[in-house]
Amino acid sequence: MVGRIAKRIVIALIFTAFIFLLGFYASSTLVESKFESLQRAQDEIQIDTVSLEIESSLLAENPCNLAGLEELGTRLGDLGPKLDYMERQSSAKDFENLKKYYALLEIKHWLAVQKNNKECKSNYVPILYFYSNTDCDDCKLQGPLLLAQKEKNPKVMVYSFDVNSNLPATKILKGNYNVTSVPAIIIGNKKYEGYRGSKELSLAISESLRN
Repeated sequence: MVGRIAKRIVIALIFTAFIFLLGFYASSTLVESKFESLQRAQDEIQIDTVSLEIESSLLAENPCNLAGLEELGTRLGDLGPKLDYMERQSSAKDFENLKKYYALLEIKHWLAVQKNNKECKSNYVPILYFYSNTDCDDCKLQGPLLLAQKEKNPKVMVYSFDVNSNLPATKILKGNYNVTSVPAIIIGNKKYEGYRGSKELSLAISESLRN
């Protein structure tokens, strides 16, 4: 009788150990798969940023190429959500460098749009959006509203910047417009601090187009 009980205990221990090892293996495989997925995403973003830099340089040869300017703006906008995803999933230093590089590309495109409006008599509406991923619930709502404005009007160009970035160029831009709180939006040369709804954004964009 004692032998049977001991045998059952041994079998139970073996079964428990098997379940534990199986769970450990599955967890390790899942972590490895997630890491590989993040690495692929990061590699794709690196390729995209280099491509955008080359496209931006080519566009500088013909600043009045409106189609090229809008296409580059769209591609920059498409890259933003990828970076947001990576920021939520990873804290790697390499990613931080990618985020800074993306901010520089945005500033470069914003300057090109400003030049285009002045020299080519176009009527783009560049919007600077300063946000924070920490302690800013309104920022989670404001970003999508600005993107919706861009989708409605191809003349609207939205450039998003993390207000906590230590990138010198971003600091200069923030200082130029005296940004002290988030969300902060610059439409034309007018600053709006605090959350702004769709109607107010539309009116501000319309006012900028008239000017």
